[in-house]
Amino acid sequence: MLFRCACVLLLASSGVSQESIVRPIHAERDIDVSVRIETLAGDLVYDHFGEVQRVLASNNKLLTLSAVLLGLPSDYRWETCARVEGAELRVYGNGDPSMRRLVSRDPPEEFASALAETLLAASHRKFETLVIDARAFQSGRPSLWPTNQKYREYCAPPGALMLEGSCLQIECVSDRLSVYPDAGVRIKRKNKKGLSAWWTSPDHELLVQWDNKSKGAVRVAVEDPSRIYGEWLLRSLRRRGVAIAKLRFANSQEPDPWGAAAKPLFRFQSVWNLAEAVKVANRDSDNTLTEVLLMTLGREKAGVGSLEAGLAEVKRQLSLVGIEPDSFSQVDGSGMARSSTHRVNLCAPATLVQLLREMGEQSEAALLFDSLPIAGQPGHLSKLCRDKIFQPNRVRAKTGWITGASSLTGYMLAPDDETVLLFSIVVNYEKDNTARTNNRRFRKMQEDILKEVLSKWTTP
Repeated sequence: MLFRCACVLLLASSGVSQESIVRPIHAERDIDVSVRIETLAGDLVYDHFGEVQRVLASNNKLLTLSAVLLGLPSDYRWETCARVEGAELRVYGNGDPSMRRLVSRDPPEEFASALAETLLAASHRKFETLVIDARAFQSGRPSLWPTNQKYREYCAPPGALMLEGSCLQIECVSDRLSVYPDAGVRIKRKNKKGLSAWWTSPDHELLVQWDNKSKGAVRVAVEDPSRIYGEWLLRSLRRRGVAIAKLRFANSQEPDPWGAAAKPLFRFQSVWNLAEAVKVANRDSDNTLTEVLLMTLGREKAGVGSLEAGLAEVKRQLSLVGIEPDSFSQVDGSGMARSSTHRVNLCAPATLVQLLREMGEQSEAALLFDSLPIAGQPGHLSKLCRDKIFQPNRVRAKTGWITGASSLTGYMLAPDDETVLLFSIVVNYEKDNTARTNNRRFRKMQEDILKEVLSKWTTP
């Protein structure tokens, strides 16, 4: 109670002016702001409509990823398996998100080489059919993801078998265009300044604009991750001496390979474990990876790798640590969804702050904390909280932004270097294409609120 009173005095008499920061913006037409700041011990520092549910944008990931950490072991690893059935080679997976070229490793090439070596060593040199079985997930983009952005990297669909986060990467290498993964996609060139690409026939043909001078790379989301995966693997195995006549995809009438009695000939574990994948999802605000984690949670806990099963399991896992199921609502795991008729992915800042506190009591606390970007360092928080007052590394937080919502939720160390503050600041607005509703304005407001708390802090 002593500290609670000190906090009140801090706000009432020490010159802290969050009200002058927040209220004028909240009072503007079509802009709503909710703020909650508390200590880790549960003492209220500041509140402005903190109990009101708002659209979260990517702060929705905090709900999803907390539930994933609670529900699955941190050392969980995905598997991609292969089985020989007569003249067929069947490859099936359960969502390995690390099948992408990494800084120090190339897991897709490692997988293809290891599989080919296993097949050749077992004298399996020729197959009639390569069967791709991605039925572990009921995959596809969530229905409320924006269709006019579906080929953007951040809208790539999750899948049980996917490469490069369900994207193709087009880059300039030695004055030539290179496309990865090699899945037989046709490329049409158009000589024009810069480098850009878009589908003229999804998963089949890309139009690439390039002037033979511009450097860099662009990434384009695919329509069907399993199709790109199958086309890539077919070519990869052929190059390694495994002859395969054709490719097909498993249908719903075929037996579930995960439940079959026969053991797979080959298993390949993900390079990332669960904790590492959660860190990437938060650090990069990776929507596709977050949806994979959500479906993995549903599959492992409820036996169904679907969006719906995952969302139900988020409710269940968070209820076990005291978060009431009706205190938030989700329609996807990442927060990318939006609707023109109703608000989706709703939660109050007070609930997010409660979540951070409750997670702090769990054995998974360090995993969630370490997954959050550090303000002022490379990543999604690189341009935020860079002032001296925020140093060294006082703020770890998750950003969120879609048209109509801007959010920032995380941890902040007070100037006494002992008190940990939990904060959540969420803005919902109607975009009017002026600076008034530009996200830069809301980011500055969020930073100003945190700066005001630190600058006026007095140790009780």
